[in-house]
Amino acid sequence: MIWRSLAILSESFPKERRGSAIGWWGIGNVMGPALGPTLGGVLTHYFGWESVFYVNIPIGIAVILLSTRYLTYLHAQPRTDPRFDVAGYISFAFFIVAIQYTISLVAKNELLSWKLLSGMTVIGLSLYSFIRGSRKDQPLLDLGVFRSSTFVNASIIVVIRSLALYGGMFFLPFLLQGLLGYTPVQSGLLLLPNALMMLVSRPYAGKKADQGLIRNISIAGIVLVAFSMYLFSRINIGTAIVWIIIPMLIRGLGMSLLVAPVSTALLNAVSSAQTATATSMNSLLQQLGGSVGIAIFGVIHSWINQHYLNKNYNGPIAEHFALQDGFIISGCLIFLALLPAWKLPERSKTQHNAVA
Repeated sequence: MIWRSLAILSESFPKERRGSAIGWWGIGNVMGPALGPTLGGVLTHYFGWESVFYVNIPIGIAVILLSTRYLTYLHAQPRTDPRFDVAGYISFAFFIVAIQYTISLVAKNELLSWKLLSGMTVIGLSLYSFIRGSRKDQPLLDLGVFRSSTFVNASIIVVIRSLALYGGMFFLPFLLQGLLGYTPVQSGLLLLPNALMMLVSRPYAGKKADQGLIRNISIAGIVLVAFSMYLFSRINIGTAIVWIIIPMLIRGLGMSLLVAPVSTALLNAVSSAQTATATSMNSLLQQLGGSVGIAIFGVIHSWINQHYLNKNYNGPIAEHFALQDGFIISGCLIFLALLPAWKLPERSKTQHNAVA
């Protein structure tokens, strides 16, 4: 659903206005996951865990009604009837299932098992089959998008960002509820500053992307997100709430500066015929990066925690040190995105004024 909405947006706005559109679109994209923990905590506390699933019924109905009301203009677009790539679909399905299966084995710490080796073999073979099949007419995904260096660099940033952020934010519940002792509702409320900062800053980041300020804005976002991870690592028992809110605000600003410009660069790097593939690939890389990040950081957390336990630290202290190290590793990982970010396009003020 996310990739399709981004594809509709990309087809509806010209390149010079696409960044602003993505900025506004991104508000809904990030507000849902940001507000979800707060709403989930409230619902669980007052109505039980079952309410977390029931609440999706009225939301789903509202989405259907709004789509019926506001997306009717799509009927006027030219219709095509491309041939469905059955072989590509099967290869890609095996690839995705094998990745998820292998990730589950990593999360269970089965790193040297024959199951993991089998999973990795299936990943390699299915990916090879999919890439080889993509050379024919009307493939499932047009891998020609990777001929653009800008698309490749933006995709690398999406992967690193997802690995670091999903993996790093995996530690937040353990920090807020486990170490600091906040309730689920309180923990959810502490995440709100992150969402509110993204609410007000995403349109600004999108507008700057329209002005061609892609590289520098993205680099600033990477630095801010990495710095927020460092600040999370400094939180301890007795830390004032303000020092929890500040990293949340910094992370929200960094995410806004990082997401909208990178998404704009990724979509502007391909032709209109490749928009569907580009948006699908963006969503796929984000989801896979997040899944892999959570699994890997879960294993890393267990290793680090066991390391401190072996050094005769008691359980709470070992857990605290493991959380600190986990946030630091996440911050270092997001810094790796500086390399591809430096290669993103950047329009100078002189060029912008000349175009204007």
